[in-house]
Amino acid sequence: MGKNNDKCKRIPTSVIDKVIDDEVWSSNLVPIISDGSNHTAYISSEISSPIEYNKFVHFLGMLGKDDKVKLYLNSPGGMIDSCMMISNAIKDSKATVVARIEGGAASAATFIAMMCDKVEVGDDAHFMIHNYSHRASGTGNQVREYVEFMDRELKSTFKRVYKGILTKDEIVSVVEQDKEIWIGAEELRDRLNKIGKLA
Repeated sequence: MGKNNDKCKRIPTSVIDKVIDDEVWSSNLVPIISDGSNHTAYISSEISSPIEYNKFVHFLGMLGKDDKVKLYLNSPGGMIDSCMMISNAIKDSKATVVARIEGGAASAATFIAMMCDKVEVGDDAHFMIHNYSHRASGTGNQVREYVEFMDRELKSTFKRVYKGILTKDEIVSVVEQDKEIWIGAEELRDRLNKIGKLA
């Protein structure tokens, strides 16, 4: 899509992006395209530093109750701090946010999907849910205190976010035994439908 593409020029002005041009796709980790009150955004890479998502978080905060966002997710996951920032922005947004899973949503990307109002599942989609990873450094006591803190906080959050889509036994196997849970498209639809999240 270039600046000279007539079709692009006919699309109504985005809330943030004035035109849909090559820069929208190449310079943003989360491209945002708007057509009136309908918006489309994409997270299709590893979730990186929080600063990369300031625009998307601000965008979600600008929207009203009549706005609808379809968030395409195809990501291996990434930084937990960025995940929390995006998830809280989705939760706090007045807009209806629907995740569309295309390909794989793993780790932090599944967390973001579960924060959305509804989830659409592509035919080749899958979830991978696992325990957090860290690269803590410092003295022995500092590392231990950090790990104990993260275990306590993230276990509580994990249980809240995945309640219903995972069984109690599956949650224990992930947070206590570091098991990975892989869920294919058909099974994912079934699990989401049971908790009222399937779009």
